Amino acid sequence: MKGVVFNLLEAFVVQTFGDEAWEAVLEKSGHAGSVWVGPGTYPDEHLMAVAGVAAQHAGLPLKTAVRAFGKFSFGGLGRRHPDIVARFADPVSMLEGIESVIHVEVRKLMPEAVTPRILAERRPDGRLAVSYESRRGLCALMEGLLEGMGDHYGVNVTFEKSACQHDGAARCEYLVSFSARQQAA
Repeated sequence: MKGVVFNLLEAFVVQTFGDEAWEAVLEKSGHAGSVWVGPGTYPDEHLMAVAGVAAQHAGLPLKTAVRAFGKFSFGGLGRRHPDIVARFADPVSMLEGIESVIHVEVRKLMPEAVTPRILAERRPDGRLAVSYESRRGLCALMEGLLEGMGDHYGVNVTFEKSACQHDGAARCEYLVSFSARQQAA
């Protein structure tokens, strides 16, 4: 896992619970004193250990905490790479461009990065068929990123999940919809 993900996790925990909580999470996870450098690569198990303790600290199931972290992370990644986000006028074009643009750019910046495979295809009913495939099985993170994407573009995001790697499927499959947000009166 790239260090940038650890850096985002730290920012998420600190912003949500404070500096002391982050230090306690590191201590309890066995990573006290650890420093993760953004472009560095670290064992996935380290991230899962820290995320698991952070979820316990928050009193949340791991999947719920990872999804919240994903939602938070979209904004952090967008601030780190505004030039990439600016290439997309809406969430549909962004999802369609993950493999052909975003992951290509990630591999240029960090050639050793192992990215998930995320494909999106427009359906006649206006929804997107989105598939997520990763050896990490972080579909909850991807779901949070979808929610963060909706926040970035100011739209509601809904999705139905029809298959999941955690249930033995080869990939997670979603039908994703975007709709305008209601203006407050």
